[in-house]
Amino acid sequence: MRRAFLNWLPYFVAIAVTVGISLSVWPGFMSWDSLHALREARFGVTGGCYPTMVSYIWRPIDWIHPGLMLVVQNGLFLLSLAHFLRLLNFSPRVSAFLVGAIAFSPAVFGPLLVVWKDTLVLAFFLLAIAALLDVQLRGGIAGLWIAALGLFFGTACRFNGFTAAIPLWGWLAWLILARRMRIVSPKSLVGVTTILLVVSFLPIYVLQSF
Repeated sequence: MRRAFLNWLPYFVAIAVTVGISLSVWPGFMSWDSLHALREARFGVTGGCYPTMVSYIWRPIDWIHPGLMLVVQNGLFLLSLAHFLRLLNFSPRVSAFLVGAIAFSPAVFGPLLVVWKDTLVLAFFLLAIAALLDVQLRGGIAGLWIAALGLFFGTACRFNGFTAAIPLWGWLAWLILARRMRIVSPKSLVGVTTILLVVSFLPIYVLQSF
């Protein structure tokens, strides 16, 4: 029982920090970007110079309470961080400490207090990274789908997130090809990466309102 608890300790810390931050600043600070996203989530998405996916994600959450967006973005980020650290073979205690230390470091703690697309992008990308590393180390196919969803939503939540996602899509393409090919050729890797980028990128600009 004690060993099982220790194995889950980093995830418990991630949840505890998420709850603690949420309670301390509930329902979360907001900037003009946040207000714009919430307004479009409630009254209709019109697109423009701001990414629309944040409003799409916030819409069903707002049906319950708008402040839950803070819980979702921080919980996703910190739980992904906890899993990523465990995959790096840090002990449960060290992983738990690092989750708290990273969360309360000035560069990270500030954005975690605000409902921001930047934090949401970071959370989705870290989810994708943890899922990709999990697949590379342990195998399986579920992680590939989780990574693809994380990359899609992360890219869709910030227009310039596309460039940050390129190497991660390449990693995903390599893992897909490695399941079928003993040696992955550069040509195949570039081709599959390009297909994934196009398929994921087009809906971001096509899907403007619903």
